[in-house]
Amino acid sequence: MPPVASDCPAHQPIAVLYGDHHGWLVGWLRARLGCSQQAADLAQDTFVRLLLADPQKSVGSPLKEPRHFLVTVAKRVMIDGWRLERLVDELQRYRGGYLGCAPQVADLRVSGAFPLDDIDQALEAIAQALPVQIVRHTRYWTRLVAA
Repeated sequence: MPPVASDCPAHQPIAVLYGDHHGWLVGWLRARLGCSQQAADLAQDTFVRLLLADPQKSVGSPLKEPRHFLVTVAKRVMIDGWRLERLVDELQRYRGGYLGCAPQVADLRVSGAFPLDDIDQALEAIAQALPVQIVRHTRYWTRLVAA
């Protein structure tokens, strides 16, 4: 992978991380997801999340275990104050079938870190934190509704 240039000094550690480990992360994700396109998308999303995070809290110094760090970031979506509908839409990208929420709960606000490799676990965490319940019509048709 060629070196990645960064005009912003605060993003330089992320540019180095990208140059050194992007290809590895795509391969790691491909092995787990079984889909090259999803792996490439999720790897890109991982680095975009790092770029959008506070540079002082993201990657401020060289990491002892950069691959472990990237896997941790890639496996979770970290949100702050999102509408529930937005989180559900994000989780839908990583799950087969339909995942939605009722209009009555769509505007609830949620913050936290939710796993992308176990969407059912993410839904359970949401149901514990908010006044919603999970309705599973079938294995591939799930909705969050008011509790």
